Amino acid sequence: MEIKGIDISEYQTDIDFEQVRAAGIGYVMIRTGYGAKYADKMLRSHVAGASGAGLPYGFYHYSYALTPAEAEEEAEFALGLVKDFKPTMPFAYDVEDVSQRSLSPEELSAVADAFLARVARAGCYPMLYSYLRRLAGDFTPQLLGKYDVWLAQWASAPDFDGSFGMWQYSASGRVPGIASAVDLDVAYRDYPAIIAGMEPPEPVPRTDNIPDGYAKAAVEKAVARKLLLGDAGGDLMLHSPLSRQDFCVLADRLGLLDV
Repeated sequence: MEIKGIDISEYQTDIDFEQVRAAGIGYVMIRTGYGAKYADKMLRSHVAGASGAGLPYGFYHYSYALTPAEAEEEAEFALGLVKDFKPTMPFAYDVEDVSQRSLSPEELSAVADAFLARVARAGCYPMLYSYLRRLAGDFTPQLLGKYDVWLAQWASAPDFDGSFGMWQYSASGRVPGIASAVDLDVAYRDYPAIIAGMEPPEPVPRTDNIPDGYAKAAVEKAVARKLLLGDAGGDLMLHSPLSRQDFCVLADRLGLLDV
């Protein structure tokens, strides 16, 4: 299977997505932004255009993170930008910035894993994007075996030895409906079908962010007994008020409603 695609950002404007689809493009990867503060100016417009033309779309986020904590911050920011959308293609983490070259494979893999695990907990399909030289030596085999890879190699044929589900083969493509040059890609898997068949993520409560205090032990016990499940990302929202619905659910889990 080979499905032609493109990836776009604010550098591509005034796209006629109907023409893009008629030209044989089968999916679009849209940049959410970069770092933990900067949103792509065309994100919402590109999502609306792709969706309106019936094109499957996914996302990619450009990273500057040097630690897992910074990668999680980027993930939270990126997820906030796309919370209103329902992508049917992967959510890729773009790891290629020069600032990250000083990291060891173990360090860089920990950074990527932190971001990708977070978007997976949110119900997205995680994917690692990077270029050939970096994929060939700057990540651990464990990380590359854990996530799908989107290979960037501008060539007539890919020669990466590892497994990859998508290939970006040009940065200077021309597609009807787009006035400027655009990145060209090919997908080797039917990601919309794969994503449609995914089970909703099980809430996995985080316990590393429980503040110290008089209730810490009680909260940890409640998590262990699955009385607190958290949201899809595992956040417990400990300072939220208890609603009547919350009370009924809690009482039911405690067996107080079994009469």
